Amino acid sequence: MEIPRISNILAQYGEKPKTTGNVGKDFATILLNEMLKSANVFEEEGGLNYTGMFRFQMAQKLSEALSKSVDFSGLGDLKDIAEKIADEEGVDRALVKAVIETESGWNKDAVSEKGAKGLMQLMDSTAERFGVISVFNPVENIKGGVKFLSTLIKKYDGDIEKTLAAYNAGEGNVEKYGGVPPFEETQEYIKRILDKLS
Repeated sequence: MEIPRISNILAQYGEKPKTTGNVGKDFATILLNEMLKSANVFEEEGGLNYTGMFRFQMAQKLSEALSKSVDFSGLGDLKDIAEKIADEEGVDRALVKAVIETESGWNKDAVSEKGAKGLMQLMDSTAERFGVISVFNPVENIKGGVKFLSTLIKKYDGDIEKTLAAYNAGEGNVEKYGGVPPFEETQEYIKRILDKLS
């Protein structure tokens, strides 16, 4: 399949493309858009058409693969980015950074045995829920994770222990046990984060 304009994009970014200050348009997303346009997946100009489960999931998989070749160092300091996104979503900066530290140790390429990915260790279903296309893009990953935290904080009326329990073990388990589930991993997870906040 011939993909128009791809060679121009590659030439612009070089063999190992770097992102610019425009964090919403990293190389992987730009290239993905062109691929999808060429495949007639969508017709609208200027971005992805997110309608349709299949279309979204295909975009996720393609972008995930493309992101592996992108150098995101041009974005700047990850902690600064995390603080900015935390402020935008109204979530405590320290909490966001503590979650990232605990989840991935600030490794943007981290993948757990259960399939959680990126800085905030998003499962595919969570990434999809919060509109994350490029899960290994640090900005998209943090935005998705912080939106998830914000949703949980509101759901549990500011109860941080329940919020962290749901982030780690799932909302279903918090509902099932009426609070923090009796899982050693989850209880240790909560303790580690609270210790970082104290």
